[in-house]
Amino acid sequence: MIKATNSFGNPEPASSTGSKKKKSKWQKRYNQEHKQQIREYGKRYWQENKQKIREKNKKYRQKNKQKIRKKSKRYRQEHKQYYREEGRRYRQEHKQYFTEKSRERAVKQRKKVLMHYSKGTMQCANCGYNISEGLSIDHTDDDGAKHREEVGKGGHVLVNWLIKHKYPKGFQVLCWNCNFLKSAYPKVYKAIGKSKRKI
Repeated sequence: MIKATNSFGNPEPASSTGSKKKKSKWQKRYNQEHKQQIREYGKRYWQENKQKIREKNKKYRQKNKQKIRKKSKRYRQEHKQYYREEGRRYRQEHKQYFTEKSRERAVKQRKKVLMHYSKGTMQCANCGYNISEGLSIDHTDDDGAKHREEVGKGGHVLVNWLIKHKYPKGFQVLCWNCNFLKSAYPKVYKAIGKSKRKI
């Protein structure tokens, strides 16, 4: 009688007189005792069948997209605390990276909003100033203070709000000087605008 062997040439246990539970225990013990062999075999198998495995996995993901999404969502819900702690730890370890990425994203989003409300000119609607660092978003109806109370303070908060709400009307691009003059010295603000239009 030929004894069945596994992929490493070791004999398999005698078949199904024992319970499924016993087999499971045996498998667990076997995996522990042959951890290195299993790892090496797995690496070798992956290298030899890389393309085939990728294609198979891709097909499975395409076919079971909804199922995978639900399973992943359920798993994250069940392990919420773990993911929260891991995320916090990872961000702490890579603080510099996340700070830089956050800054890059903020600059990119701000530029997008300025481009939209300046109609692609990237300049002050009143005086024509065109250095982006000196430009700001202005509430055309002068209700900025009220709006900031509703959505929160800070330029990045307003930028995110504008993007989220698909660029609503009632905003324009002004330089910081014109933005200040519009509320503090409206006559000077209008005079600057008139002189720009004459030119």
